[in-house]
Amino acid sequence: MRADTQPRVGARDDPLDACVSRSSGLGETQAVRSDQRVVCARSGSAYLAAVRDPPKTRLLLTMSLTAVTSGTTSRVMRIHPVSEARPTSDAPESTQAAITAISDLISKGLMVQALSVAARLRIADRLRDRPMEAAELASAAGAHAPTLYRLLRALTGLGVLTQDEQSRFALTPLGRTLCAGPGSIRERAAFIGEPWVWNAWGNLYESVMTGDSAFRRTHGMSLFAYLECHPEARSDFHRNLSAQSELQIPSILEAYDFSHFERLVDVGGGRGALLTAILAANPTPTGVLYDLPEVVAETADVASRSGVARRFERIGGSFFDFVPPGGDCYVLKLVIHDWDDEHAVRILQNVRAEIVGGGKLLLIEFVMPSGDGFHHAKFMDLSILVLTENGRERTDAEYRELLAAGGFALTTVIQTDSALSLIESVPA
Repeated sequence: MRADTQPRVGARDDPLDACVSRSSGLGETQAVRSDQRVVCARSGSAYLAAVRDPPKTRLLLTMSLTAVTSGTTSRVMRIHPVSEARPTSDAPESTQAAITAISDLISKGLMVQALSVAARLRIADRLRDRPMEAAELASAAGAHAPTLYRLLRALTGLGVLTQDEQSRFALTPLGRTLCAGPGSIRERAAFIGEPWVWNAWGNLYESVMTGDSAFRRTHGMSLFAYLECHPEARSDFHRNLSAQSELQIPSILEAYDFSHFERLVDVGGGRGALLTAILAANPTPTGVLYDLPEVVAETADVASRSGVARRFERIGGSFFDFVPPGGDCYVLKLVIHDWDDEHAVRILQNVRAEIVGGGKLLLIEFVMPSGDGFHHAKFMDLSILVLTENGRERTDAEYRELLAAGGFALTTVIQTDSALSLIESVPA
């Protein structure tokens, strides 16, 4: 329900009006009226507001916001002091608001599958140029029209689609991020909802109770063993990683200078998106893409498409056995977080054995922050818990200790414009 059309909860005749602005990113939302300041904590579409004004110690409001992907949006809304509100049940207003917020969060969690299905059916791509009715979309996607209509209608509630009076569906700015192409989140949305991934999350409870891998409990083998046995899943996995890399690479290139290196080795580099981008932006270094043989076999044309084929080499192998020698910069992007300390140290020691004197090791990871606020690392830590064998996200202090055990000394941690950090170290 829109905040400016909600039933009155207070007895006041001249309810306080505030103009609330927020950015599309996760951050503080402010509502300002004279000397009062409202700080809104977000949970789904529900916001709890506390006024920093001693006479009016607390205000509560619930609002719906139009989803946007950039810029800012504003809405005029009414907020009422709790002290002047008439309770609508035996529970305090603050408890009712909290219940509403957590219920909203639970419901929206289930909508992950709805977004994944829409991504797998390429709904956004089909709506890229014009609105369409559910029947037309169903025909194009090979879906059951009445059921697809219900899915599309639900997505309007998330701000992904809109529905007009002729029952035609169209994309919002948020929905356009699911279109294929640069900056797309489609691969990630599709991947998370894949049954072999989603089913593993159903065993999170068992992981919490035992410490064992939810993925292994679900599938009877580790994630990487499963990928070896299921080529289609392996393709899904690496498409998702490549798509995520495309979104993250600009912030990595902006944050770190690779121009002075001679030989870069991308360990566990997947399909080479990061390495080819580094080589394309820096004309001097050569690069080695190192991953499992079946992975690098799928990258035959990636260097030629990026215009760096003469400086690009592919080597297949396991980083638990060895890494290619002679690099003065070894890059490991989202590799160490997949493994427990024992396996992570083995990888680092293999790099230490081959890195040239004066070389640099660059780990690219989600560094766990302190404090209670939202950070992507906290979600990723649960994802790693579900999908891997005792992998985990780590704090900068934990990385310092881990690197020391592998023969390196941490020199600096650089926060990029994304949630990723660059952890630089040198041979100890």
